Amino acid sequence: YIMALDNDIFIDARKRGGIARFINHSCEPNCQVDRWKVNGISRAAVFALRDINQDEELSFDYQWDKKRGRSPTKCHCGSFMCRGTLELARQRTLEDEELDIALEGHWKKPLSYTAGDEIVNRLIKVFFDGNHEYFQATVCRYDEVSMKHLVIYKTDMEECWEDLKNQEWMILDEEAQNYVITKKKERFAPSTVNCESASSLIEGLVPLNPVEFREQKTEVVG
Repeated sequence: YIMALDNDIFIDARKRGGIARFINHSCEPNCQVDRWKVNGISRAAVFALRDINQDEELSFDYQWDKKRGRSPTKCHCGSFMCRGTLELARQRTLEDEELDIALEGHWKKPLSYTAGDEIVNRLIKVFFDGNHEYFQATVCRYDEVSMKHLVIYKTDMEECWEDLKNQEWMILDEEAQNYVITKKKERFAPSTVNCESASSLIEGLVPLNPVEFREQKTEVVG
């Protein structure tokens, strides 16, 4: 019974809450939750989306985010519009689809999972058992003491230290990486973004070191 109002503000019904904490999820709800601020204080309220019959159960769409490593939560709302899980499907743009097609077959499994700083500034995708899929990320740093890599995931821009030697992952070959860099140059053109900031974004993805691969044709997910 915890509701997120903002990135760092939550209503925790274990401490304090109203009867609304018992409202269940539905993929075809009769209510919705609106959030706003009053004098800088976050507020939330449940509003009806339509006329509600007497003794009809109230519901709203929880719209949970899909999390890496967490299995989707099965939905039992029974609605004809049920999407199957409480988590929302990730929104994909036409640009995302085109990029996936262009990169198909360019993801390679490394000969060894004990990679070090040679994969810094490279694009990888890490497999999570809980989701049964790969998540794309950029490798930012390598720590020689912990032997972990700092990566930024594309889906939510979250920074995480990952122990890649104990995880299944793939890396994008240099031909495809250069293609991604070219696309970023087009996206962050000087006409829309300051040249210095665009240059720093592009340089952050330039491949610096060669990496040995094991050939494997695969379909890009995410």
